[in-house]
Amino acid sequence: MGDRLLSEVDVPLSRQYAEARRLGQIGGGKRRTVRAGASSTIRRELNVLVAAANHAVWMKRDGAVAVSVDLPPEKRLGQDDEAPYYTLDELDRIFAAADAYDEKNKTDVSQFMHLLYQTGARRRSIEDLGRGQVRQREKQILLQKPGKRSTKKRQPIVPILKAMEPALAVLLERGGLDRLFQQADYYRHYKAVTAAAGVELARR
Repeated sequence: MGDRLLSEVDVPLSRQYAEARRLGQIGGGKRRTVRAGASSTIRRELNVLVAAANHAVWMKRDGAVAVSVDLPPEKRLGQDDEAPYYTLDELDRIFAAADAYDEKNKTDVSQFMHLLYQTGARRRSIEDLGRGQVRQREKQILLQKPGKRSTKKRQPIVPILKAMEPALAVLLERGGLDRLFQQADYYRHYKAVTAAAGVELARR
């Protein structure tokens, strides 16, 4: 919302912000070539703004005011909606593109993509995976990070399938790293791989 004061933030302004973000006119950060924001991203940004304003009011900061915004509708799958999926052919192309991407960029995106698909876990759960969460003897991966506060986002224990073993072996062979993955955020790499494979991020 630029240099606007919190007291200026209201429903009409939040709608202007959401439209400008969807069109890529604002936001996105300096490193992103595509600045347009999805509705889920805009919802998150506006929720952070509201939470920050409420916290300032609670702390009785000078000039703090509560704000009202209009959040973009949250898309939820209904009973008759089809969940996004990849076909086996698309997965083969994605994994092949990930191998080529790793060879060119010296990354570990291929291992990330395999674990992401085989576990069915959220992207962040795999990105943050630590060595201690992999129980090789029990053939299990504990997606819930030890000591992390539980949230509504389920992070269960998943089995280590045969197809996951090669990726885990590569990751576990590294010494001195608690985190299994080199990068903190794989979304940019994920988009690049799916684009190279000629596959949309989510297919219906």
